[in-house]
Amino acid sequence: MKLLIPTVLWSTNLGLMLGFTFGVLILLRPVTRRLLRPKHQVVLWFAGWIMGINMSLYTTCGWLPLTFTFRGLLMPKGEIPGQPAFLALASDPEQAEVLSRGSLLPLPLSDRAAQILTIIWLVFLVALVAAWLLQDFRLRQIMQRGTVLPQESLSSYSLVPDTAVYLCPGLPTSFVRYGAAFSIADERPLICLQKELPPEQMRLVLLHECAHLRLHHAWLKAIMMMVVILNFAWNPLIWAAYRLTCRDMELACDEAVMEQLSPTDRRNYARALVELGSGRCLWGGAASFSECDTVLRVKRLVNWQPWTPGSNARSLVLTVLFILFFFCGGSPL
Repeated sequence: MKLLIPTVLWSTNLGLMLGFTFGVLILLRPVTRRLLRPKHQVVLWFAGWIMGINMSLYTTCGWLPLTFTFRGLLMPKGEIPGQPAFLALASDPEQAEVLSRGSLLPLPLSDRAAQILTIIWLVFLVALVAAWLLQDFRLRQIMQRGTVLPQESLSSYSLVPDTAVYLCPGLPTSFVRYGAAFSIADERPLICLQKELPPEQMRLVLLHECAHLRLHHAWLKAIMMMVVILNFAWNPLIWAAYRLTCRDMELACDEAVMEQLSPTDRRNYARALVELGSGRCLWGGAASFSECDTVLRVKRLVNWQPWTPGSNARSLVLTVLFILFFFCGGSPL
């Protein structure tokens, strides 16, 4: 327990830092969702989750791919007042000295409080891992009852190379994932469709899942879940960011599909979303057609207009500026 407590304190401090940044982005959503394309909004979230991976690696194995400076709020009882509880690698000695004279008032924790915090952290970790493994086991069981679609019937779709498409009975929702579905050596991208879908709806859902693969959303979702499990499961702001990232991934895929469809097919796509929009949210490395926020997605589809080159360029530039401002600063918190 004594060896685990410092790791938990580091995790808590880093979770406060990442949660604060995500909280500001959540408050700015009324602005960013009007200025940024959904796929650029996902890139903005992705920068935050990469920072979470950076923090998680340092907390769990002492490796810091991207150097950053941070002064923690929580510290064990008995530390010298004014000294940081968490001091990441500084780029030069002057920065380290500035951090050690930081203006924030640290909150000392008693041994008992630190132990309770560690126990809560462990409970969250075990519960999340167990829930993720249980869901993964259930999905594998359903997928193994599926039948693979022949490649010649998929020639009209922009599939990622070596993608396998399965028709599975009893799926809660169609989804994509990467590899290890049927054997450890199987690392192909997989698209799992509900076998009960009519042919026209199956075509529209397959277009949506192909967009998930092209935009690498399954990998992003796996990274998000890794960040949550490793360190920050206790922070509700991290969960809010997880949910909103999933929403923006679905909106980005909806937009990508709308750009490929005729006006009649766009109406059919919105109708299919309404009919299939009761699917459950899936954790980890799966991204699904009807995952969340059906009402919002249908409203966006009804009001959809193609982005002009100028508005697309503006969205991209603003995304880069947001990333530089929120995730590339060197000032201590």
